[in-house]
Amino acid sequence: MEDEALAQAVENVTAAEANVGAAEQTIANNKQKVKDLSAEKKTAKTNHDAAKKYLNGLTADAEPATVEEAEGVVTGWESEHNRLTADLDAARDAVKSAQEAAKTTKAELREAKKAGPGTISETLWSIFDAKEAELGHAPALGDVLDEAIAQDIKEASVKAGYAHWRKFHGITGRVESQEQLAKRQAKAEAKAA
Repeated sequence: MEDEALAQAVENVTAAEANVGAAEQTIANNKQKVKDLSAEKKTAKTNHDAAKKYLNGLTADAEPATVEEAEGVVTGWESEHNRLTADLDAARDAVKSAQEAAKTTKAELREAKKAGPGTISETLWSIFDAKEAELGHAPALGDVLDEAIAQDIKEASVKAGYAHWRKFHGITGRVESQEQLAKRQAKAEAKAA
């Protein structure tokens, strides 16, 4: 049963990692498309401006066919510029959508990396979660170490599990133990008196 749970957890992590990789590749492809379309749009704008300058530079005695041709070129480049603008907006929207999808996929990966059932990590995480619920904030390692060791879990495993639990929950910076908080408060009260 435990081997099946571990195998399923490994499979879930592998699948989630593949999904994250695919999502990141989609983002990269869409960003490249935005870059390419931006360059094409710039070229179309330059050509449109040059054609318009040529049209405006034609004298009143220019051949009607020449004027008509110049107007057609201006209109063509203007249409191309407008098409590229629409394509560029769509590509930018695709980048945003892909980034949102990647966030969801990364959340799935974090969930897949959560401690598996029946493992020492699950026992540790339940200790950490219970202490967090009791304290109302993330516990420090010192707040949970004795309880975990009392359940015959090695100190090194507790420290590694605690680091994984903190990373999973996005907890950064220093977390003071209840003992450290009490000492700091007593010191502040003594200083105030």
